[in-house]
Amino acid sequence: MKYSITLDISKYILSLMIVAIHSALFPNILYPWLRLAVPLFFIISSYILFNRIKAEGDECASNLVKNYIKRNLQLYLFWFILLFPITVYVRRSWLDGGLIAFFKTFIPQLLFSSTFVASWFIIASVWAVIILFFTRKISWKIMLPVLSVVYIICCLRSSYYFLLEGNDVISNIVYNYESIFTSPVFSFPVATFWMYIGKLFTELKGKTVFSKQILITGVVVFAVCLWIEWKVVIKLGGFNNNDCYIFLAPLVFCIFALMKDIDINCKYSKILRTISTVTYPLHASLVVIVSGVFSHLIGLNYSWLNFIITVIFCHLATFIILKLENVRWLRFLKYSH
Repeated sequence: MKYSITLDISKYILSLMIVAIHSALFPNILYPWLRLAVPLFFIISSYILFNRIKAEGDECASNLVKNYIKRNLQLYLFWFILLFPITVYVRRSWLDGGLIAFFKTFIPQLLFSSTFVASWFIIASVWAVIILFFTRKISWKIMLPVLSVVYIICCLRSSYYFLLEGNDVISNIVYNYESIFTSPVFSFPVATFWMYIGKLFTELKGKTVFSKQILITGVVVFAVCLWIEWKVVIKLGGFNNNDCYIFLAPLVFCIFALMKDIDINCKYSKILRTISTVTYPLHASLVVIVSGVFSHLIGLNYSWLNFIITVIFCHLATFIILKLENVRWLRFLKYSH
């Protein structure tokens, strides 16, 4: 497909931005720009999937969705097993309350969010695709407003949570929901919103909704608004829970609308795609190891050093996987990407 090379390159760049988030690369400077990465990842994944469904016909939708789910669950299982020792170390607090308390925490995380660090994207995208598959015949005039409200709720649970603090009724509702489904900010509610945007772009394909000049203006205006929003949120609510912003949505929309029509030639696009796929599940666990080694053993705590070393190891891991997966008894390595 014409857009695939551009999107492969975009996914590679976005994967580096996600590493920057978890390695805390100059947060006082780069935030909230780095927050563009996860929404765009969701949108790209959805756009590719639903574009295929549109091209091959609705009768193929079920098989395409099943293949998407199967591939993502295989990816999740591969990295869950490989990173299990690190996960046990990072999630050791799960065991503080005994076996029953562990399962009450572990099961919701396994089904709706993350077990190994930063794995929530995979499970969230699976649930989002299932939801969008069964609601695919519903008009965008209904779906977009409903999911926009869902996103606003995610913003209230994230960057704007300070507005809800002190309200016992809302606090109880949030607690009861998250005890079953985990936080909506790192689960299928926010993923469904972003992936619907990707699906919406496939439905609008070939239609000129906004001119390039308007989209470029939108990027500039909404980028400034996002920066101002971020500064206000940090001032009022502190630096915690800063994932979802109101102006992130229109900014991401404008960026993807421009990005999807750019035609770039790159003979290494498939390799870049593989690197991005390997980096997403692997990087956060590497950050834990790298930061632990440098801060505790060597006494250094530089975010840029954590970032660089993590990126290097993710690239090395990808090239090793690509080399070894051709060996007959190591073909299972293909499930890593």
